Amino acid sequence: MKKRAATYKAIGEHNRAFSLLTAMTRRRRSEEGSATIEAVMWMPFFVALFTLIVDATIIFNNHSNVLRIVHDANRAFSVGRFESGAETETSIRNNAAHISSGMTVQTSVTNGVIVTEVKVPVSDLDMTGLFSSIASATLTIHAQHYLEI
Repeated sequence: MKKRAATYKAIGEHNRAFSLLTAMTRRRRSEEGSATIEAVMWMPFFVALFTLIVDATIIFNNHSNVLRIVHDANRAFSVGRFESGAETETSIRNNAAHISSGMTVQTSVTNGVIVTEVKVPVSDLDMTGLFSSIASATLTIHAQHYLEI
């Protein structure tokens, strides 16, 4: 009985090897996988495009966060919580330190209007560095608020 089982096992292994060789030969002559080559060639383009989209999304999100911080600081200056533009600038720098360490902030009061301008290097805002490798750009955020006091 053991001898017969071993014979069937050897025949099964031979058939499996033969069918694998046949399948490989059939696959090599087939043209069904030709679209796969083009997909692999386009893959780097699609990955780069997706990365640019993600980076742009993160930049716009950080822009919105900095703009909210600037509006909050201008409002605080407007209602008298801050005494000067220097306090407003310090508040903006402290609250946005987690977003960018290289930002410049300028606050002034002209004709009863608080004007704040924040410049942030794009290299501080993007996640992958793809935008900063393309161009060294600076994002400028400009906000105005009426002085209420």
